[in-house]
Amino acid sequence: MDDQTLAEYLYNKHYTDNFDDFSSFANKIKLQGYTKPAPAGTEVVERFAGGGMIVKMPDGSETYFDEGFSTTDPARIAQIRAAKGDVGSVGDVGSVVKGETAQELIGELPTRVLSAAKGIPFLRGYIEPVAGQMASTISKTGIPYLFEGGEGISPEAATGLIGQAIERREQEAPITSGLSRLGAGVATAAPFAPTLRADSMIGKIAEGGLYGTTLGGLEGLIAGYGEGGVDEAQRQATSGAIGGGLFGAAGAPIAGAVGYGYKKYLERPVKDIIESLGFKREAASVVADTLAKDAADAVQSVENSGPYGSLVAVGPNTASLLDTISQSSGKGAKIAIDNLNETAVAASNDLNKTLDTVLGEVTDGIKTQKSGIMESTSKQRREIYGEAYSAKIDPDTEQGARVIELVNRATPEELSQAKRALRREGIPTDFLGGQRVKEAELNEVLADIPASQRADLSVTSNADGSYTVFRVPTVEMVDVLSKRLFGLSDAAKRAGDMDEYMSLRKFAFDLRKSLDDVSPSYADARAAGKDAIDMRNAADLGNDILNPRITREDVMLSVQQMDDVAAGQLRQALRNRIDEIAANAKKPVTASSEQEIIEALATLKAMNTRAVATKLRMVLGDDDADIIGKQIRDTSEAMMMRALASRNSATFNRQVVMERLKEITGKSLAEEVGEQGPLTVGARKATEALVGGTRQSQRIERLTEEMAPVLTQRLTPEQLLLQASRLQSLAPAIERAQLGSQSAAEAVQRGAMSLGITQAQQDERLSPTQQLMRALGMPSY
Repeated sequence: MDDQTLAEYLYNKHYTDNFDDFSSFANKIKLQGYTKPAPAGTEVVERFAGGGMIVKMPDGSETYFDEGFSTTDPARIAQIRAAKGDVGSVGDVGSVVKGETAQELIGELPTRVLSAAKGIPFLRGYIEPVAGQMASTISKTGIPYLFEGGEGISPEAATGLIGQAIERREQEAPITSGLSRLGAGVATAAPFAPTLRADSMIGKIAEGGLYGTTLGGLEGLIAGYGEGGVDEAQRQATSGAIGGGLFGAAGAPIAGAVGYGYKKYLERPVKDIIESLGFKREAASVVADTLAKDAADAVQSVENSGPYGSLVAVGPNTASLLDTISQSSGKGAKIAIDNLNETAVAASNDLNKTLDTVLGEVTDGIKTQKSGIMESTSKQRREIYGEAYSAKIDPDTEQGARVIELVNRATPEELSQAKRALRREGIPTDFLGGQRVKEAELNEVLADIPASQRADLSVTSNADGSYTVFRVPTVEMVDVLSKRLFGLSDAAKRAGDMDEYMSLRKFAFDLRKSLDDVSPSYADARAAGKDAIDMRNAADLGNDILNPRITREDVMLSVQQMDDVAAGQLRQALRNRIDEIAANAKKPVTASSEQEIIEALATLKAMNTRAVATKLRMVLGDDDADIIGKQIRDTSEAMMMRALASRNSATFNRQVVMERLKEITGKSLAEEVGEQGPLTVGARKATEALVGGTRQSQRIERLTEEMAPVLTQRLTPEQLLLQASRLQSLAPAIERAQLGSQSAAEAVQRGAMSLGITQAQQDERLSPTQQLMRALGMPSY
């Protein structure tokens, strides 16, 4: 038994007749810690230090008893229990009535507002006097806003009433009151809470603790002075510094955890996008940031990717990721290279098919082609040119004058070669190209000419008195001259004089065009493709057109004189030349690529220039040139993707081997202890022994194996565009997650800092947080 229970037992057993009541007996025996006994027939539920008690009546209801005061009101009993029987504020019926009266005078809403305002840091200690002064001023205006009465109320009285109303509010609604003050404190302090600048978590904790200690102590000092002067300011400054420091330091890790969790929540759309592309598990996390860097321009990047595209085409950062994977030593590199090789081979085959379709299939080389031209056209040439050569060139016509004017342009060397060829055929060539004769010699010269040939001569006088005797050329003569000009052009090309080459060719084409206008039979022969020389020259141009020394202007001048049959020979020669270039492509000793890829690269190197594209457009026309140009671009894209996976870095390979050696051999225990300390090494060794797990290199190999097929799988243009469209929404989703995480972490950190500041709100009882914790039945410091 405790002392009072023993005393009560003795009183009831032996001394009821000697004393009026137990109180007299207790005073007589000087009972320490005496409290009044419960009324007869009741059971004590809870006693309070002031002497009051809550008892259970026989009917099960509760009643509060105190000196001169009792109540059966459950709400009032709950308030008394919440205040731990504080008779000075609750148990005294006069105090309760005064508080309720004050609330009625102040008003319920102003009371709640002023009670919540008691949570505002720095200002909370000055709420009652400031509000009292304002209430006094308003009451003296005669406006019955807060108080009635003509003379108004003094500031002191108003301050007292406001204090009683606020105190009563605390009594009747401790939880709501505590929450409102806590909310007011956080809401007003959080916007002014400093942002932590440290990078490491330890730095943030130290920085948050420093800020919290400083601000919490300062708040307690200022607000505490308003509540109780210097002593109270010192007490609250101490408690505020402690609470502020604890909450400020704790805010950093809590904010980090909240930010991380919220980021994971916000990243669910990011995960969905990445997984829709084909990446799973850890691979999705690895590629997310890389893909995000290319997301903005992804659609634009893949629009022209052609039929050989893959996800790597979305941008340079993703291409760099492929480069990293292809340089690894695991299965991921082999998967990537195999996929890209397969795509490159398909592109190479398609390039050859396109060239075969547009230019014709590969045949023998240029020499065989030209020999075949001469053999296949020999009989036809003899027949058709016999009729063409019978036509006469009339100097008096515009067409005939044009032929003669062109022949006169020929140099003596050019005419000499033509004359030698004509003499072998028995054709007279004197005066071909004109010969100046003195007047005295004219008759002798003409007399030596057979009468049958004099009609073919033309004599003109010159200003110096001399005469020019000119033989009107036949169609055959001009044709032979044009052939010799082509021969001279070939010699100039072999000598490297490309300007002379193109000049002679143009001159020869001009002569032939002039004969077309004079002799319909000659034009018909050329149109029917029976001119072996034209076809041979066209074949030569096709064989040389990829040579940079053949300019675009050269090709343009040649094409102007070219008919459809000659153009066909040009295409055939060009196709054969392209195949010859591909066949001569050198394969590096260390290369692992298929031969088709090596040959395609050689073809692209020869054709993928602006100059060649322009030449092809001249000789093929826009439609066919566009077909070949598109295939060249598409194949180039496929080869570029394959080039990204070229494992040609000796430095990188050495690094991989060295890292693998380090991983296998590891460091000695002494080295690890010297670098990391015995505790760290011991903890890590114990964890490894307990948990185990794979090596880092093995995890990297697994990830590259997961990423490689997704990055390099060949997609149709429609599929790739769909993937790029999905990817375009990735960057905003990641940005939202990052900003949301940052904002959440900052909000939590500021909230924690403001909670720390509110802990300085220490009046003669408890802070709002402590009141709230006590009201909820939670322990508080």
